[in-house]
Amino acid sequence: MVSKPPTVLWSGLVRPDSSGSERQSAAVVAISGRHDCPIPIHAHDFWELQVCASGSARHETQDGAGDFTRGSVVLLRPGTWHRKDRCRSLVSWACCWPVTAMAEGLAPALKDPQLVTLLRHPGAALVIQLPEAVLRRCLVHLKAIPHAPSFVQQARLLLLLDEIARHLASPVAKAVPAAVLRALDAVDAAPAHAWTVTGLARQAQLSVAHFARCCRQLTDLSPQAYIIQRRLERAMTLLLTGEQSVSSIALTCGFSEPSYFARCFRRHYGSSPSAWSGSTVGKSGS
Repeated sequence: MVSKPPTVLWSGLVRPDSSGSERQSAAVVAISGRHDCPIPIHAHDFWELQVCASGSARHETQDGAGDFTRGSVVLLRPGTWHRKDRCRSLVSWACCWPVTAMAEGLAPALKDPQLVTLLRHPGAALVIQLPEAVLRRCLVHLKAIPHAPSFVQQARLLLLLDEIARHLASPVAKAVPAAVLRALDAVDAAPAHAWTVTGLARQAQLSVAHFARCCRQLTDLSPQAYIIQRRLERAMTLLLTGEQSVSSIALTCGFSEPSYFARCFRRHYGSSPSAWSGSTVGKSGS
């Protein structure tokens, strides 16, 4: 019988203070490390940008798996699980920031169509391969973030995201009302809330039809499909812990009935929640 691998659900962000002992909340965190052993499945409730500086590994999320080598960048939205194996002298950076930052210090990003395209990609994870010159500039920004004042951290993060956004293969999104982005951020922050398309449109002060067009333009999804996808991503992280039943997870994530949750899960991922959880755990523990 395969034992369950360690699964970590990270919540919130912390960084060392000037003495290196106590820890305090931080708007942006950037850390680097070398890995020669697998990094087990984990998930968190904040954004994460993974950048490979050297070495190699195989990186996997619910969207699939691929090589992670120098210049590889993986942008993970909150609620996404991921892991690495086949690590060979891997040196990588992880830059993390909370969902609330999108409505606070990083609000300027919501006005730049290229950054909107980067941050509103349809999947749970976005994978990009950077040219060498761009990677070097990104590493400069990453190295400047630790222990910097919060306003410098946020400025460096915006510059880092801007460097990456320029090299997206996808088309640049057209400008959309900032209120639409704030509404989608609210869904990201609390996917289990009883959202309705009418309520989100009202929050954005738009008609339902206009709001739906903006949502599809940004995410390739209807508003209702966007809500369901965010709930399913959250459910996947909870399935990995094994601490709740499928029925409990369904209700925790905002699904009215476990049977509806199971149908949505199968439609998106091709298997039942329990079968998916068992196969994923089995692959990690083998």
